[in-house]
Amino acid sequence: MGHPALSDDCLRMYFKVKGPVTQFLGRAHLCRAQLCAPKSTENLEEFENCVTQYMKAINFAKAEPRYYFLVYNASVLYWHMVRPFLKPGFHHRLLSSLAQIVSVLHQTEEEDKDWRAELMLELLDCYLQAGKKDEAAKFCVTAAPFIKANVPHRYRHMYSVMVRHGLADEQQLAEEKKTSTSLAVTYHINVLKAKLDKNELPEDVGAILKEAYGHLSSYNHQRSPAVREEKILLLFELARLSLALKCEEIASACLSDLQSVDGRVRGLRRALGEAALTVEEPTVSAEADLGWRSCVGRQHRAFPALELPAVSPWLAFSPCPTGEGLSRPDLDCTAWKRDSIIRCTDIITDTHNKETRRHQRDTTIFQ
Repeated sequence: MGHPALSDDCLRMYFKVKGPVTQFLGRAHLCRAQLCAPKSTENLEEFENCVTQYMKAINFAKAEPRYYFLVYNASVLYWHMVRPFLKPGFHHRLLSSLAQIVSVLHQTEEEDKDWRAELMLELLDCYLQAGKKDEAAKFCVTAAPFIKANVPHRYRHMYSVMVRHGLADEQQLAEEKKTSTSLAVTYHINVLKAKLDKNELPEDVGAILKEAYGHLSSYNHQRSPAVREEKILLLFELARLSLALKCEEIASACLSDLQSVDGRVRGLRRALGEAALTVEEPTVSAEADLGWRSCVGRQHRAFPALELPAVSPWLAFSPCPTGEGLSRPDLDCTAWKRDSIIRCTDIITDTHNKETRRHQRDTTIFQ
């Protein structure tokens, strides 16, 4: 209703009375967290205070199965709050709280497994951005099997991260690529990205790119919309890597295939061609995009000539306020559920400043 001061007074009275321990105690902590949401990404004290309130709600709710729904709600609101803080040099501040949330969602056996997988991938990203490769590798031991078994459409992203950053046994990853065309192409792309990051490119770069393109050429995209979507993403990623490695032949072939797979991908050749003239190799090797999700997002910012909506929904993100993910019909229900939680709590107070809203608008495009 736009009266945060009144809400704050009510909460003060509630905590002062020390009433019975019910679900309303957890709800009160969530309301307090919303009220003390940081007004700027530079205010670390407000950030820590807000995280503390969310963790109080989670720690309270995890002890009682009938309050497990509060754990889910808190995780959604927490992620909605911390997303603007996902910037260089800050990821380490999210590690403790995000790891606890992922653990509690596992403990409560949360049914929204796609949400759990999304937070797992974000936690893995935070480990790597914070320079904690050993912790990331250890986390993959449990996260990778969970995602592969329960949220298979996100596993390619997980696999790409493990290959690029060497988070699993190299022989095991090489064997796994034989199980599907998409993993085979992903393996070749990320092996080259890992080499590019270290400026240790092999002499047979052209041969590796051709092998990856060969796999994609035989990938029948007409089997299902999901396969078609995946092929478009892989072609786009391979084209961009080929441009960075000065292999214009493969890049051109990928773009031609993109246009044949989806006729709505217009102007892509020109857009990527112009980008190739402005993006230097060090920029590419240093981006550490951890998969196609952030890769495509950066391309929209780095390539002004590329109008993302015109590229087609297959290369766009969905506007789920709690995470960046591909728009998929089977995820609409849970995405709507998370969106509803945020919209309901926004009625309580409106403490998010213009900077936060701008970040959310820029980082979420479709769903």
